[in-house]
Amino acid sequence: LFACAGVASRMFAPPAILRPTRPHGTPPPFPRPRQCCLHMLQAPNKSNTETKLTRIFVAAQGAAADDTAQLPVFDNWSAHVLKTREEFRDEITKPDDAVCVVRAAALVAKEQYPALNVDHVIDELDGLGCALRARMQGIPRYPLKMIPVVNDYMFNVLGFAANTADFDDPRNSFMNQVLERRTGNTITLAIVYMELAKRIGLPMFGAAAPRHFLLRTRSRPVPDAATPAPHGLPPVAAASPASSEAESDSEIFVDAFNKGEVLYGWDVYRKLGALYHWFPNDPPLMNSAHLAPIGAKAILRRLLNNLKLIYFARADSSRALAMCHDLVLLDPTCAELRRDRGLSLYDLEMDSLAQPDLEMYVQSCPHAHDAAYVMEVLRSIRIDRRGT
Repeated sequence: LFACAGVASRMFAPPAILRPTRPHGTPPPFPRPRQCCLHMLQAPNKSNTETKLTRIFVAAQGAAADDTAQLPVFDNWSAHVLKTREEFRDEITKPDDAVCVVRAAALVAKEQYPALNVDHVIDELDGLGCALRARMQGIPRYPLKMIPVVNDYMFNVLGFAANTADFDDPRNSFMNQVLERRTGNTITLAIVYMELAKRIGLPMFGAAAPRHFLLRTRSRPVPDAATPAPHGLPPVAAASPASSEAESDSEIFVDAFNKGEVLYGWDVYRKLGALYHWFPNDPPLMNSAHLAPIGAKAILRRLLNNLKLIYFARADSSRALAMCHDLVLLDPTCAELRRDRGLSLYDLEMDSLAQPDLEMYVQSCPHAHDAAYVMEVLRSIRIDRRGT
């Protein structure tokens, strides 16, 4: 009798829900059955995790207070994440030219380092900028005269250097760790360089070339000491350059990852082609748009995307999810970012939160190469929720 019952139960039991096979290039690349590994939120079970993360998502997206009033109060770490996420959202909702890149980047770091004081990061850069301004006394106000002084101070005096030994170390992307360890990646070293340059009145902008990050400025003279110094720093008593030193107004690119190397025009294509083994005279991935100046939000997106890929490669679902969510805050209409966040939530078994993001993706990109995979994920979510 018991044997017959066992056979019947196996015959009529619903089929096991298998994780759909992920097509190439679709995150998250976890070669294992999905499992909950929330190290950041330290939640005891799926229901509590989903409730806590719902509150973080809803509050960060600016929901009304009564929408979250019924949700339970969560632990101090989750409260810290919520507060930091709200501060990040407040910063990035400003106009692009009003966003403080350092503050926003430091808030990204604060999610991982709860004791971090964001103002201390800015104060440290102000102090470094003040010392650099003292070194600029008597230097002509031409970028090609000022850049060598910045290079000597940042890379020789302060000792900043590219972390080529462990490029994918997440600490290379956190501003507090970059300032403390004096090493970073192409993006964070460029942010430090750009901030130091700003404090001596040298305007620099990001240029997000493929797989590399450069800074750009123009060769024309920069404003003299009559222009107020940023952050209230004392003005520089610059010497008046002779007319024979006048330079043409052309684009200058600076590679902060290579100790401030100065590049011009086609030099950028040749350098990146050599680094990434492109054809020497025909870089297939480069065009003039890749060297156009970008704003603060584009720099932050590049920083967060780098961290997202690092955590995907490490199968660190919770931290990958944090980066995905910050990216969605930067660009809520981007279907690919919503897909990444939805798949991260799915991997963490937070199906009710994953479903809206994944549905938005298949509706926006029905013919994408991974649309069938995402639809299979949605199908498994719906079957799972019907069976629970």
